[in-house]
Amino acid sequence: SRHVLGAADTLVLLSSEGRVVFFGEQGPCCSGLVEHLEGVTGVAPLKRNHNPAAWMLEVMEGRAEQLRGHYRASPLGKRNKAVLQTLKASAACPVSAVVPFCGGVGGMDLELGQPMQQPKPKRRQGPRYPEYLGVQFGQLLKKSALSYWRSPLYNYVRLLVVIIMALIIGLAFLQLPLTEQWGCLSAFSAQFMALIFPGIYSVINIIAMASTRRAMFYRERAANMYSPVLYAVVIGLTELPYLIVSSIVFTFIFYWLVGLNPDWGWFWFWELVLFLYLCFDTFLGVMLVAVLPSQALASALGITYLLILNLLCGFTIPAPLIPIWWKWFYWINPLAYAINALLSSQNYCV
Repeated sequence: SRHVLGAADTLVLLSSEGRVVFFGEQGPCCSGLVEHLEGVTGVAPLKRNHNPAAWMLEVMEGRAEQLRGHYRASPLGKRNKAVLQTLKASAACPVSAVVPFCGGVGGMDLELGQPMQQPKPKRRQGPRYPEYLGVQFGQLLKKSALSYWRSPLYNYVRLLVVIIMALIIGLAFLQLPLTEQWGCLSAFSAQFMALIFPGIYSVINIIAMASTRRAMFYRERAANMYSPVLYAVVIGLTELPYLIVSSIVFTFIFYWLVGLNPDWGWFWFWELVLFLYLCFDTFLGVMLVAVLPSQALASALGITYLLILNLLCGFTIPAPLIPIWWKWFYWINPLAYAINALLSSQNYCV
């Protein structure tokens, strides 16, 4: 992350073998680090508006020995070597503003990059994370909310897809004659599709969004910056305002195009059921991304699970005709309860 890298005034950069390849002040916008790495033979300069953290990882790949030799021969490495020799020659090892610790990093000598004998560090006492859960939750919520707000394309596309789906389904079942039997059956089918299509899109959408943050999450989790459980909860909470807007827009277009019960109380009840079902689909996608190793596997398993929900919700196959070995799934199927709630809210088929 650009922000995580830029938060440090002084940086110690180690290769995959644990050898020091940079130790010094970064300067504004990581200029010190960038200038040092650009001096390595064969390294392409940092492009304009490119993430310096990602560029740094690209430069370090496969260049461990070259970077180590460049650091030792650079003025920065020679200056650090002189400071270390001065400190070693003194009777004690004082804390310096230039070298904030003595000896090396991770048991590696900053001068020669060789293993050193150091006392075994004591086990850290106290909380596992640097901040309490309340602080973690507040910072994660702020970070996630800003990330969503700064992704207008993601939100605009989602809203556009919701409007298109509502128009397609609503115009296909435009102003059904609900006093006729075939009109009632068509209204049942319209409400069934009004649940499954936004639900499937919500799962696919959140899986793609959450998967893009996986790499950053792994780095931050390795540093014990926050609890992974809080991270998953915050993603779900950040989605709530957008789910409310999406469900209201979809319901307003679909409900009146089809011509369902004109009572405003039942309208808001219908919207509430749709919102709760979209929340279930969204949280399902977050869970799949959290427990599965790849986006492709999460998408495949999520779509398969939704298809089973649609098959055994009591609409495609009536509940009394569901085989006995699948009855248990019907009773724990959230789509079955959503369908029953929506259909029972329309009192035209008596």
